[in-house]
Amino acid sequence: MTIDDINEFEKEFGKIPGHSCVMMYSGWEKHLKDSMFVGLDNKQVKHYPGFSNDAIKFLVSERNIAGIGVDVLSFDPGIDENYTGHKTLFEAGKWGVECVANLDKIPKSGATVIVAAPKVGKATGGFTRIIAVW
Repeated sequence: MTIDDINEFEKEFGKIPGHSCVMMYSGWEKHLKDSMFVGLDNKQVKHYPGFSNDAIKFLVSERNIAGIGVDVLSFDPGIDENYTGHKTLFEAGKWGVECVANLDKIPKSGATVIVAAPKVGKATGGFTRIIAVW
């Protein structure tokens, strides 16, 4: 996802409100049970979609979002081995969720998303239950 993608979305649905959750639906779940989900090429480089770091910076600074989510392994594109977007997002005090199921079933705008995560001591991540209502 790029800043241009965000601008195109906002042309149709309006400006993303502050404290929103921005989810990226790529349709990648069609690869959930095959090797494409991880997206490794023959050189062990990952290839799957994600948020560009510039898009994350924009969403954090210009839209004051609460968090982001994706239907792939990471919200950083697979080729970003430094997890640049993670660093940008978490340094801003925002959250991110990955491998989100059923994004194709919720409206592109207007849903309320509840992200409920158990407290896991000293962990860098964990499972969550995500509920969308509209």
